[in-house]
Amino acid sequence: DEVRRLALEFAVRLPKNAENVVAGMAARGFLAGIPLAPLGAGAETDLLIAVTERRTRADLDAFAKALEEVSCS
Repeated sequence: DEVRRLALEFAVRLPKNAENVVAGMAARGFLAGIPLAPLGAGAETDLLIAVTERRTRADLDAFAKALEEVSCS
């Protein structure tokens, strides 16, 4: 059987420093993504996020809610 693989990467600009948001998300059990500034690829608030087919809608909803809480509080 052929298994279809899906990977989607996208950058977001957060209202807070991306490294701090990654740390806050890790405390909630999420691997949030890669801050782009240390790579010379974006601003201090830019974060690269990747999503694969292994994540359910519930996983994505929980991630989005946690990301909003961490980055907007």
